[in-house]
Amino acid sequence: MFLAAQIDWGDAPTWFGFAAAAVAAGFAGAGFVKLRQQVNDQQAFVVEQQTFIAAQRAFMSEQSATLALERQELLAVAEDRSSAQARQVRMVVGREDGDGFARIFNHSGSPIRGAEVKFGPYVPEAFEVHPHNFELQVGSQHALPVAVIGPGRVFEFWLRNHSAAAVANNRPTLEFTDGQSVRWSLDEHGELRQAGQ
Repeated sequence: MFLAAQIDWGDAPTWFGFAAAAVAAGFAGAGFVKLRQQVNDQQAFVVEQQTFIAAQRAFMSEQSATLALERQELLAVAEDRSSAQARQVRMVVGREDGDGFARIFNHSGSPIRGAEVKFGPYVPEAFEVHPHNFELQVGSQHALPVAVIGPGRVFEFWLRNHSAAAVANNRPTLEFTDGQSVRWSLDEHGELRQAGQ
């Protein structure tokens, strides 16, 4: 009551306006605090998402590197498998009485096809020989290219009736097709590569 007696009630609407403004300011302040908290929460969420995305990128980069290594390994294994049969074909080169020859061994478990030895522009003669006695010819002369050289078989390709210079200057190269239909080239030094490369 004492307080009511001291208030100038002529200014009561001003007081009510002031009180209403204070309440509105309180609500506005509380709203601002709440808005500020939401902004802080959003910033924390954005930082958390950026960290997560960076971790995911690092993981994906690591996975890509791993997949690239696995792919290289699989390609190497596939290439090794592809050339496995071809690497079991051997060629021994020699000379006898001025003539040149290339002896072909198929040590693989599958036949090779279309085998031909090229002595530069010269065409050799082809014979199958006994695998344990090369002096013993098996069958008659074969047409070139030799259609099939089976597993464990040995063929000789002879360059005869040419000069010693022609034999010396035209080193033999074997070409053949393996069981996977890949065409290979093998030189006298044992270098194997796919034909045409």
